[in-house]
Amino acid sequence: MTEQNRPEVFDGASAAIVPVAHASIVSTAQRPAGSHRGRGAGSAMVPMRQALARASGGPLPEYVRATEVHAALDLLTDDKPTERAFVRLLFELGPRISEALAARVADLDFGAKTLRLATLKRRKRHARALPVSPGLLGELAVLINKRQLSLDDRLFRWSRSRGFEITRDALVAVGVERKRANARALRHGHAVHALLSGVPLNIVQEALGHASAVTTSIYTRVIGRDIADYYAEVEW
Repeated sequence: MTEQNRPEVFDGASAAIVPVAHASIVSTAQRPAGSHRGRGAGSAMVPMRQALARASGGPLPEYVRATEVHAALDLLTDDKPTERAFVRLLFELGPRISEALAARVADLDFGAKTLRLATLKRRKRHARALPVSPGLLGELAVLINKRQLSLDDRLFRWSRSRGFEITRDALVAVGVERKRANARALRHGHAVHALLSGVPLNIVQEALGHASAVTTSIYTRVIGRDIADYYAEVEW
């Protein structure tokens, strides 16, 4: 790709626009030699059905609802903009906390409005570029400028334990019980909210960085419970 064809990203240190490599929402790993194209569809689906059956009997993940996240963000608006951007990113993009903490300024593409994340739980190198909302993008731009970050700087320069503390405190402050006041529940909340909003399961799978749709399929059970909860409050 030539320099002229590369998308642009905001450099918070110099307030300049610099070209970076484009990041698409696909794996950076190439298809391995001897892929499954030669296998019959029936034989390939048998282990998939078995895995789905095992997954369907597992415990449902604890998750945070969008209304709870919005309440937490409202409390963080004025005095803790970095914490607010972090919690918002965890919910809107659904990364693992380690993936969010590893993200650098250079991973942001302001032209494409994406954040490139390295998928950590994969045997082979894999990255995905996730769409960032204009609101979150604006908050990140302010942080970059205010803290004068360079392209190699991490967006959030905290330890993993500090990231957990920030997430916990923000959610507990608005009444979320401690067992759900964590980054993993925000990730689960992202998946549930996306599926309830009509995002296809395979897209949610790619956004979360799941290697298999079996892992993502657990959220279809959560959605059934969530719809039942909502309808229980409806007066007909």
